[in-house]
Amino acid sequence: MPTSFLPSRITRYLSFVILSFVIPARTGLLAVCLLVFAQQAALHAQQDIFIPERPGQTWGTDLAAPGFLHFEAGVLLERASFTPKRADGSLAGGEVYRHTVWQLPAFMLRLGVTDHLEVRLASQYKRFQWRLDPVYFHGENAGTPMEENRNSGIDVLNIGLKTRLTSEDGPLPQSALIVSLALPGLSSSIYDIAQPAPDIALGFSHTLASDLHLGYCAGLSWDGWTAVPVAYASTMLTIDLDGAMSLFAEYGLQSSYHAPVLHFADAGLVYNVSDRFVLDAWAGFGIGDPQSSSPSPAYSSIYRPDLFIGAGASWRLTAFGGSARSRL
Repeated sequence: MPTSFLPSRITRYLSFVILSFVIPARTGLLAVCLLVFAQQAALHAQQDIFIPERPGQTWGTDLAAPGFLHFEAGVLLERASFTPKRADGSLAGGEVYRHTVWQLPAFMLRLGVTDHLEVRLASQYKRFQWRLDPVYFHGENAGTPMEENRNSGIDVLNIGLKTRLTSEDGPLPQSALIVSLALPGLSSSIYDIAQPAPDIALGFSHTLASDLHLGYCAGLSWDGWTAVPVAYASTMLTIDLDGAMSLFAEYGLQSSYHAPVLHFADAGLVYNVSDRFVLDAWAGFGIGDPQSSSPSPAYSSIYRPDLFIGAGASWRLTAFGGSARSRL
């Protein structure tokens, strides 16, 4: 038990003794019950913390409280373009690649099972619009028109678990294991995968000050087509402002065997409308050399997002039981 609760417990026990001598038995019993209820209500209020997984790309360490269902959803727009340059920096021609991706929306359901376990379900409705120059990419004859297409549908369904490994203790961080599995055959054909695709990550968090928090994670993700995973990592710094608002800044990267490391940075805000409803907004961009003057740029450089921007909301609903302990 945290030491901050000891004074209130001592006061409560002293109150029991005083009440037993000063007031009649029935009245004293009623007063004792009220004192117990008040103390438990205060403890409940301190532990009743609603922390959504969104926004951002850093997995958190907080779990949905036992008996509660989190519904977290949001929209995201991502844009990227690529225009090659000559060695002297001048443009070698027009734009040869562009894409626009919409998540309309992305969602996650999180159900708290115990104090140390939650189950998760996530997917998104995705629209991917792209155009590319076949002369540049495929060596077609000059004058070949641009190829373009728009694909819309339901992305792969991810089923997962999140479990708390350790609680924060001085310099030791709170930690959690997040495991999910994307399943084939449950999405639109354009986004379907050939085989189950796991994602395994470890998340960590530190309380740097009462209003300053640091989170970071690292993991491996498979795409459902190749046997080699993509490694990713990110870190997020969050500051709580006066009232119900907090701001965050995030940096991350991902790397695979066939492409240079892709870096990104983003920032956003979170507003707690109530203890059951949270709003968020965020924006970011890709970082790194676009390799626009290279005769053979890496695909990760071409696809590097110039901008992504999103907003969303999270609701907490009572599913079963009545416990509200989301952080111990």
